[in-house]
Amino acid sequence: IIFKKNFIYFYNKSKKRSIDKIIALHQAYAKVSGQNLKTKKIIVLHLHIIEYFKNFINYFGKFNNFIILLTIRDPLVSLCATINHWLKYKSGKDLYSESLYNNYEMHINTINVLHQFRKKVSIVQLENLHLKSSRVLKKLCKLLKINYKNSLKRSTFFNKVWWGDSVSRKFLNGLNPKFKNKFDKNIFFDKDIQILENKLQNVIKKYNYPIRSTLKIKNKYLQFLPFKFELIVWFNTLKNRKYRQFILIPFFFIKRLILFSRRNLYNRKTLPNSVGYFN
Repeated sequence: IIFKKNFIYFYNKSKKRSIDKIIALHQAYAKVSGQNLKTKKIIVLHLHIIEYFKNFINYFGKFNNFIILLTIRDPLVSLCATINHWLKYKSGKDLYSESLYNNYEMHINTINVLHQFRKKVSIVQLENLHLKSSRVLKKLCKLLKINYKNSLKRSTFFNKVWWGDSVSRKFLNGLNPKFKNKFDKNIFFDKDIQILENKLQNVIKKYNYPIRSTLKIKNKYLQFLPFKFELIVWFNTLKNRKYRQFILIPFFFIKRLILFSRRNLYNRKTLPNSVGYFN
């Protein structure tokens, strides 16, 4: 009730633009949680996936005062984490052809969608955030026009430590100066790595990720065959008796082929710079 009253109060004081609803929500939350509103300089929205960002732009299209921070990591390692972690979580019931396709879109199409906003997009690489934390965080603070504090290196929310999640099954305590990516070659055929890196080569080169193949696709017809990790996911779908999802496999496989056949809007020169590291 107190939160609701505060929201109504702040919104009524505003110009009643669509964006003022979000501002009033944050003001009401800060007020109820005992924070000092005078020290608030920015609002951070964790939109998580590109579809939510599209919704944000559609609704708040006229609002122009924002910066986009896109967090990335080695794309093939990211795929490894998706496959291996989600197959173990709830026996892999949440990983099937549709959710796998959504993961493709995240890795391949996110920067395409953000291309029109490239002057407002900055990349934060997970690897650099761990291994070059001070440099990255100081540059990030400068970009956001906020003061740098060492507390940014701790993974906390309201001074409570965040310890990870049930999917990754890891205990996390802020940044890890010994961070190492784990690439699992066993879930790929050689041609899979070649096809994926060929599609993502500008991203891989721009952000200095390792190249594990020749990049050139020797046999173009191999592109029409399933990836090894797709076969693993499909078999697991059948094993879990997710028959509806199993029937949808051909549909999302064709969608994946279409996605991979589209031209990337960006090239190495038009990709956004990485915060704290320029290439």
